[in-house]
Amino acid sequence: MKTALHQLLPAFLRRLLKRIKDRPDSEFQQTLIRIVIGLGFLLYFSRDLATLDESTREIAQLISAFFTAIAVVITALSLTSLKVSPPRRIVAMALDYATCSFLLTYTGEAGSPLLVVYLWVTLGNGFRYGVFYLYIAAAMAITGFLLVLTYSSYWNSHMSIGLAFLLSMIAVPLYSASLLKQLHSAVERERKASLAKSSFLANMSHELRTPLNGVIGVADLLAETKLNKEQKEFAQIIRTSADTLLELIDNVLDISRIEAGRILTSSEDFDLHRVINGTVAMMETQANAKGLVLAAHIAPQTPFQLQGDAPHLRQVLINLIGNAVKFTEHGRVDVYVRPVGQGNPQRLRLEVVDTGIGIPPDAQIRIFDSFTQADASITRRFGGTGLGTTIAKQLVEAMGGEIGLHSREGEGTTFWFELPFALRSSGQPAEERFDAPMRVALLASGDLADRMQAAIRAWDVEAVTLRSAAQLGSQLSASPASEASFGAIVVERSLLPADPVAFLSQLREGPVRSSLPVILIESDARIPPSEDALLLRAGYASVLRSPVNTGLLFNAIHAVTSRELPPNVISLANRFQAQTAQATGLNILVAEDNPVNQRVLRGLLEHAGHKTTLAHDGEEALDLLDSDGASFDLAIIDMHMPELSGPEVVQRWRFLEKGHLPIIMLTADARSEAETACKEAGADAFLTKPVNSRELIDAITRLGVPSPSPVTAPAAKAVRTGELDETVLDDLAELGGAEFVRELLASFEDDSARALRDAEFALVAHEYGQWHHHLHMLKGGASDVGANLLAERCAEAERVKPFELATPLARTRLDAVRTALEEARTALSRYQERRLRAEHS
Repeated sequence: MKTALHQLLPAFLRRLLKRIKDRPDSEFQQTLIRIVIGLGFLLYFSRDLATLDESTREIAQLISAFFTAIAVVITALSLTSLKVSPPRRIVAMALDYATCSFLLTYTGEAGSPLLVVYLWVTLGNGFRYGVFYLYIAAAMAITGFLLVLTYSSYWNSHMSIGLAFLLSMIAVPLYSASLLKQLHSAVERERKASLAKSSFLANMSHELRTPLNGVIGVADLLAETKLNKEQKEFAQIIRTSADTLLELIDNVLDISRIEAGRILTSSEDFDLHRVINGTVAMMETQANAKGLVLAAHIAPQTPFQLQGDAPHLRQVLINLIGNAVKFTEHGRVDVYVRPVGQGNPQRLRLEVVDTGIGIPPDAQIRIFDSFTQADASITRRFGGTGLGTTIAKQLVEAMGGEIGLHSREGEGTTFWFELPFALRSSGQPAEERFDAPMRVALLASGDLADRMQAAIRAWDVEAVTLRSAAQLGSQLSASPASEASFGAIVVERSLLPADPVAFLSQLREGPVRSSLPVILIESDARIPPSEDALLLRAGYASVLRSPVNTGLLFNAIHAVTSRELPPNVISLANRFQAQTAQATGLNILVAEDNPVNQRVLRGLLEHAGHKTTLAHDGEEALDLLDSDGASFDLAIIDMHMPELSGPEVVQRWRFLEKGHLPIIMLTADARSEAETACKEAGADAFLTKPVNSRELIDAITRLGVPSPSPVTAPAAKAVRTGELDETVLDDLAELGGAEFVRELLASFEDDSARALRDAEFALVAHEYGQWHHHLHMLKGGASDVGANLLAERCAEAERVKPFELATPLARTRLDAVRTALEEARTALSRYQERRLRAEHS
């Protein structure tokens, strides 16, 4: 029975604390104070008071007990129902004042200390619930004390004191009300400023992501075409520049979310080895491109079956590793993980160590500030925004940890952070099994070899025991398949033919050229543990001391064989398999109101062999789904469209559909609120603009719809004129074919005429929003077909201020747009004629 209570009590307390935390107001705290005051009444009136006779004292005790009992009931009700209850608040206030007034009336001088309760109830309710409740409380208090002055003989004889207190009961709430109004006004201004900032950032993100969608989409398509070396370099520069801008946008949004307190930490089961190795694997390409070595070293003593916020841990590591790689020109970047102390939660220390430029002492104190780097020359030399370390610091502190660094200029930097993680409920250090079959090469002898071989085989892993380094080399070099079947190498130092560092170098760069992780067993007690760090830096995955603890051996092998990419990292091999698994195209509905994005999405999808059907707004998308929904294999829907928004389309279709149509939602709004709204509406996937073609393919793959292989088209000779950049059209023809370009230009002809007409109407009606919208649409279409002069004229017209719409300037700018449009049409007509002659010849 005692054990059962011991087990139930913590669970009960956890539920109770969660209920208290989930309350939307502070009523529970107010009710607790009410209970404390009721108990205080009981204790006070239990004393022998000279001015109070026995019968009156007993009545006071009875009233105090009744008051305390009702306070307990109100407290329970506040936990039973988490909704805000104005009637309960008012009833509680009436109980407070009625009790105080009754006690003051019947206890006379002895009850004088209860006057404080009047002010406590008045101010407590006012500051907790607002000015409205302050006024109600003050009115109740004044009414109650007036009754006391009227019916109490003691207060009748001390009327001057009573009136003075009555005045204070009027003045203090009025003064407090003015303070509360000022406070609420300041809070409201801060809230509006925060909303304005969030709205600005969301709009900025949307405006920047929309053109980036075209840049990245076309860059991806361009990379799939036949290009010479120089053209490939240009395409890569376009893509790299766009990715850099996108990273900047994401960093600014991340820091704004953190500052606004909208970053919520989560707790879920995760494998630490997989998170660390997956993150390092993701960053390896970036490091290898600079000729750097990037490696992870997880101490075998580190528990890896944890509960915590794995996504934010990964984000911190990405920021710190990315910084280390950026500011390191030669050498290596190492990630070290080890436990700090013991317990549950278990505190882990993670370090990112580089051999880079280092940070001067005077710059280290501000390195975690937003938009801050060591000095201006760092930005010019290496680039970056200075937000990576700021985001890492804020995330670490949000997860209950701490972060710091130590650095020497010219030698390198170590960023460290410590985080607490709960251990999984299982008492075992590991499940003692591996996810995939593999072999372990074991270079050991005697009892040590027998013990390790028995332990490894108990984990359903084949242990291949070898007696010499020569046998190990022969085994690994027998065939590529032979080496690939091994997951790790475990070597006993005493069997190595040379110094451990020299042996590892020979293994990596000699005839064998093995890249398998190597775990070293140190059996000589005379070798100091301080040498382990040197061996890790040399490239050993772990160093274990003999006699070997089998639990640590398992952890060491598990740490080097668990490699799982994060869920947002795309596996190229999986994508290739998905692309080749099914050659037939898909019928995809694309709902997008922006013509530029329509063309980019259609180009990407049709280039991949799919058939697309376009909808220009939410209403049209729903009509197409309602009339022909069964023919679509998948739908891609923009979140923000006229008539009906993306979430509204999805909600209505989910109600109408009979099967389940996979739906991908696109938006330039990168806030978490947007993703939540899309998921609640019923979208299967959520992608932010600019859309990465690989991410789009991956999303289609995850939804069970493989994408076929892309096709290419021949290139054509380009001509550039002042009105028209024909290379844009030639590139589009190479991607989508001549028919695609003809359809594009026909669409531009109609869209541009409509946009110019609508801009004319907006000018006459002085509707600035419509003026700006239609010119923006026309500018996007012009850029899409290479009509650069027209795009420039539209941009000039967009810069007209609202108050200038009624001036001749707006008419002059619109006339310039009209002239540029006519010139663009003429140039496009000449281009099509020249293209037709080339095709016929």
